[in-house]
Amino acid sequence: MKQILFLILAFTALCNAQIVNIPDNNLKIALLNHVPIIDINSNGQIEIVEAQSITDELILNNKSITNITGIEAFVNVKKINLADNNLSSTVVSPLVFNSLLLLEDLDLSNNNQIIAINCSQIITLKKLYIARDVSNVLLNSLTQLLELK
Repeated sequence: MKQILFLILAFTALCNAQIVNIPDNNLKIALLNHVPIIDINSNGQIEIVEAQSITDELILNNKSITNITGIEAFVNVKKINLADNNLSSTVVSPLVFNSLLLLEDLDLSNNNQIIAINCSQIITLKKLYIARDVSNVLLNSLTQLLELK
């Protein structure tokens, strides 16, 4: 009896996928409507496994996004376009992309309230587009950076 109960509990735990926390509704809508499709099971949520399956690019420009919380789950993505949104940051609270260790191309241009960005752990980053004066950009290990605008 205990074995059957254990198997039922284990199966239930496996069926309950972990959902990525995405507090910005505009970001969530952009991800749910993204092509190629991210929400594979069409449950209206982005699950960690679904986020990890994206290996090419996220096109999220011009979506009125103000908060990138949740983007850190896309650990295998190589390119992110967040241009023309409403992103902001401060020196105390920079935009942080350090969990995206395979990221090669990051476009943050035309987000006029960005003061600080932290990409110091992304050694694969080759292109970073900011298109404005950013007072605090942490780029410590970016030995492969080819283009900074």
